[in-house]
This record gives sequence, structure tokens and C-alpha cells, in this order.
Amino acid sequence: MVGCERRVSLRFRVNSLLEMRSRAVLAVLLLLILAASRAASSPDGEAEPLFPGTASPSELLEFYAYPGVPTSFSARVLETADRYLLYMVTWQSSVWTPYHADNRVTAYYYQPRHSGKVPAVVVLHSYGTRTAGVERDLSAYLAGRGIACILPYLPYHGPRTPADYVSGKLFITGDVAHTLQSVRQAIVDIRGAADWLQSRPEVDPERIGIVGVSLGGILVNLAMGVDERFASGVAVLGGGEVADIIWKSVILGSVRRELEARGITLQELRRRLRVIEPLTYAQFNRPRQVLMINGRYDIVVPPFATRAMWRALGEPPIIWLDIGHYGTVLVPSEVMNVAGAYLLNHFGERSGPLPKLHAYTVKLGVFMDEASGLSAGVGLAVAELARNTSLDLTLTTQGVLLGASYMVRHSTELGVGVKLGEGDLTARPYLAVVLVL
Repeated sequence: MVGCERRVSLRFRVNSLLEMRSRAVLAVLLLLILAASRAASSPDGEAEPLFPGTASPSELLEFYAYPGVPTSFSARVLETADRYLLYMVTWQSSVWTPYHADNRVTAYYYQPRHSGKVPAVVVLHSYGTRTAGVERDLSAYLAGRGIACILPYLPYHGPRTPADYVSGKLFITGDVAHTLQSVRQAIVDIRGAADWLQSRPEVDPERIGIVGVSLGGILVNLAMGVDERFASGVAVLGGGEVADIIWKSVILGSVRRELEARGITLQELRRRLRVIEPLTYAQFNRPRQVLMINGRYDIVVPPFATRAMWRALGEPPIIWLDIGHYGTVLVPSEVMNVAGAYLLNHFGERSGPLPKLHAYTVKLGVFMDEASGLSAGVGLAVAELARNTSLDLTLTTQGVLLGASYMVRHSTELGVGVKLGEGDLTARPYLAVVLVL
């Protein structure tokens, strides 16, 4: 009986050990499956960074850490102009992606023909551009005024666009993990561009700034919060509240649909994008200065997003223009002049007030009145009568309309006008749905 009991006890212990081992193996398998599912949430196998909701901005900065100055810089002269030398600069991105084209950063470097040390800026382009033409013009202008400029293509843009994709399409997607890694790569590459500037013998390493347009303007505020080397900046058509911008953007509708298909709400998106939200790091940017240039009628980066960034930065200088998101293309020289003057002031190369900046308010829309019915038209605000009220001259499919209009919302106007060139100059009310450039 004793031997039998021992055999039973031994069998029990063996079975218990086998059961415990099975449970341990099962637990490990479950962990592996969970890890794989997280990685599979991105088509590139990227796992979303996990930060507790209570993580401080200082802790979140770890997301943008990189191994140090890239060692793979390569440069060649492309153009010799009267006021600058133009180089093509490339280097290996410190953030790897499965897309070969994206892993090598391509940038233009504009070296001023100036004696002595010069200040320098990183210039960031807008979303979706293939050639960065506007930003290349800006870089050439600034270089002509004695500011060295490096203009890197952001991830998945221009020469970094993978085959069979449109420039910029992969930068922001409905896959949150992928979008986070795109922004991380952008910031790390921007820091690499700053490394290049500081390595140049003609550049004063203590006078480094940053300038950006649209997406580049958003990244200006993020980069200045992450990297203290950027002593001054100009953000054109940028802002904060990136989750709301993505969710409500007229140009990212497909991204929102993909997010909704994945069961992601706006509130959830705000939480998950906190690590790439410029507002998160605004406290680190306050000691420095950034000039903001924004449009009152912008529906891509709406005014609420701009005001949120402005308040978080301690209300720095801001220029509000009566334009939408694309109105600065009508006055590029004026914008360049103001941006250059602001930077030169902060770099100690100039003193005095900024030049005046005036932009044209151009409206495309559909107009309706009781007498003529519907007509399409393009109008120009020739005079500002009061806040959100202007005197407009509009060429419609039914003639020329001179009217006083009040902007009820960003896309809706109420007005009173007369049709010119007709015998009847009776003033009639009209309703318009417009897009302000």
C-alpha cells in the first residue's frame, strides 16, 4: 500500500509538472501571438510605441531618440548661382523602413556666398509635394540673404516615394502605428539635417533655425519642442491638434474612413497620437520664438488648431491672413520677405519691424439669388469692410457681381450685390458656398 501511494503521489507530481509546463508553454504562445498581432497592425510590421497615458512629455521624448550624427553624408554640387552654391546631400536615415526608397534621405543644401560664419535653417515642405518647388524658392531666397538652408525630403515624399505610390500617400495612413513611425522618421531625419548644418565650416552652429509650410509648419513646432538646437522658427500654415486635423481634413477623407473601419474614434486617435502632437512638447519650445503665419479661412489646418498651438507656445507673434490654405501661393515673395526678416532679426543680422504682409482673398464658389438662380464664379475681395465682411468683385457664369458679403462660416456667405453691365442695378441678396484659396 505504501508503494502504491508513492507511485500515485509520483504520478500526481509528474502530471502536475506536465500541466504547469503546458500552461507555461501556452502562456508563452499567447504572448507571442499578441506581439505578432501588434506588429501585424501595420503593413510594415511596425509595432505601435506603448507609453502609459500618464507619461510625461519628457518621457515621450524618448520616442525621437537616435544613435547620433549620421556618418553616411554624401554631397555634390548641382548649381553655381551668383549668391549661393546648390548641393545635393544624401544620407542613410537612422530609422529603417521596409521601403528601400524611403531609407535614404535626399536634401538640397543652399550655401550662401558670404564670408564668415552664417546662420542656417532647416526648411520643411508641404504634404504630398513631389518637387518642393515653393520651398526650394524659399531656400534660394533665404540663401541670397545670407542664411544657409537645407531642404530634406520628408519620408515617402519626392525621391523617397516607393514605386507605385503617390508622393506623400504613405506618410499618413489609417494605420496609426505606421503614421507614428512616419513622423518619428521625419523628426529624426530633421535632426540629421541639423547635424549636417552644424558640421559645415561656414555655418554658425549656435544659430540654427527651422522653417516649414503646411505639414512642414506642423513639424516645425514638433521639432522645436523635441530638439533645443532650433533657436528660432517660422511656421507657415501650421498648428497643433494633429488628430483633429487628420480626422476633419478635406484632403485626408480616405484616412478617416480607414480609421473608422478599424474602429478608431476621434477620442482614441487623440490619445494614440499624443506622442507626435506638437502641443505635447510646447513647454520645451516656449523659451524660443516662432513666427506663425496662418489663414482665417483655412479648412486644412483650421483656425482652432492654430489658436491651440499659439496659446500653448505662450502667444508668440502671429500674422492672420484673410486666406484659406493655399492663398500664400499668390504672394510668395511677400511671405519669403517676412520670414527672412524675422529670422535675420533673431539671428542678429537685422533689426526693426517686420515688413507688412498682405494676401489676396480669392473665393471659388456657387452663388444663388432669386432672380438669376445658380451660377458658378471666382471672386476677389477688393476691400475689407469689417471683420469677416468684404466688398467682393466676382466673375460669375451670369456676369460680373459687385457685392458686400459676410462670411457666416468658413464656406458660407450671405451678401447683397448688383450685376454690373446690366441696365438694372437693383441690389439683391444672395447666398454663396465658397472655398477661400
